Amino acid sequence: MHCPKCAAEVREGARLCQSCGISLEEYGVVRDPFTEDKGRPPAAGGMAAPVRRRMIIAFVVFDIILAVVLVFFILKMG
Repeated sequence: MHCPKCAAEVREGARLCQSCGISLEEYGVVRDPFTEDKGRPPAAGGMAAPVRRRMIIAFVVFDIILAVVLVFFILKMG
């Protein structure tokens, strides 16, 4: 971020320019870090899509392995 008057670099969230001393609030330069858009949309559900997809795949693989083991034991006993 730069000062609108002297173009000196100003740290994010500063209220005054350290070089020339103008109030950055008067120029509308100060940004609130809590309301600033970070460029990513909020998550729709509780989990992100890739994490949820991995959990579903792991559950399906676990079910298939469990089914194969059960069939093996049933055929071995009979």
